[in-house]
Amino acid sequence: MGSDDASRSFNLRINISIAVVIALIVGAGMGYMAGNSPLTSLMEERDSLEAEYDSLDLAFQSLGAELDSAQESLEEERRNSALLQGRVIELGNQIELQLEAIQGYISTIQTLEDEIDELLDPSETRTIIINLIGTCIRVIDGDTFELSSGKRVRLADIDAPESYEPGYSTSTNALSALVLGVTVYLDIDEIYGTDIYGRYVCVVYGAGYANVNFALLTDGYAALDDYPNEFDPDDWETTGNLDLSEALLDTPPEPEPEPEPDPEPEPDPEPEPDPEYIYVGSIKSDKYHLPSCYWAGQINSENEIWFTSKSDAESHGYVSCNVCKP
Repeated sequence: MGSDDASRSFNLRINISIAVVIALIVGAGMGYMAGNSPLTSLMEERDSLEAEYDSLDLAFQSLGAELDSAQESLEEERRNSALLQGRVIELGNQIELQLEAIQGYISTIQTLEDEIDELLDPSETRTIIINLIGTCIRVIDGDTFELSSGKRVRLADIDAPESYEPGYSTSTNALSALVLGVTVYLDIDEIYGTDIYGRYVCVVYGAGYANVNFALLTDGYAALDDYPNEFDPDDWETTGNLDLSEALLDTPPEPEPEPEPDPEPEPDPEPEPDPEYIYVGSIKSDKYHLPSCYWAGQINSENEIWFTSKSDAESHGYVSCNVCKP
C-alpha cells in the first residue's frame, strides 16, 4: 500500500475516534439524565462501527495490495514490451543487412553471367584465316623452324635466344615439343609475308589449334618483340576460330629424276672458288658475312652476293655482320 493510502487510513481512524468520543460525552450526559441504557447502546454501536471499520480497512488493504500487484504487472509488461520492441528493431536491422548482402550476391552473379554470355557469344570470337598448312621437319631455334617443303617459318612478334646466347637449347626444345613432326597451321603476315631472309612471318597454331607463339611467350621461352606487321599480341589471349577454307598445303618438292648414266661418264671438274670473293651477303639483307658465319650458311644460294673486300661490300650499301664481325 502506498504512503497516500496509509495517510487516508490514519485520518479515517482519527475521525471515527473523535466521533466516538463525542458520542460518549453526549451519551454520558444522556445517561446521567436517563440512566445507563443510552451509554450501553452507544458503546455497542461504537463496537459495531469499529468492526465495520476493521472490515473496510482489511478490504481497503486488500484492494491496495491488488493495485500494487496490478501496477507491478503493468510495469513488467511495459518492460517486456520495450524488450520486445528492441528485439523487433534488432531483427529488422539484421534483415536489412541480409537483404543488402543478397543484393550484392545477385549483382555479382549477374556480372559473372554477363561475362559468360560474352565468352559464349560467337560474335565476340575472332576468326583467324589460315593461309598454309604444313608439317614441321626441323627446328632451327626457339622461334624458327622448317617445313617439309624446305621453307622456313619465323614466329611473329617473339624473340628466342640465338645459338650463342643462354637459353638457346631450352627454347629450341620447347618449340620442338610443340611443332616438330606435327601438322602446323600458319597465319601468314599479310603486310610483308616474309622477312629479309625469306622466312614466312607467322602466328603458328599446332596440336589442338593452340597458339604456339603465345605458349612460348607465356611459358618464358621467348620474349615479346612486337614488330610492325598485321599481328597484335594482345589478341592472342582471346579465343579464335581457325578458318581453313583458304589454306594451301605445303608439300615437299618433287625429287628431280636421276639422269641416266653415261657409258663412260667423265667427271666435271669442280669449279674452284674465286679467291677474290671473300665476303658474302644476301640480296634480301644489308649485312655481309664471312663465309664461315652461321648467318652466311642461312642464305639461299640464289640470294647470295659476293664481295672482294669490305670496301666493295660497303660501296654496295652493306654493313658488317655483328656476329662474325668481318
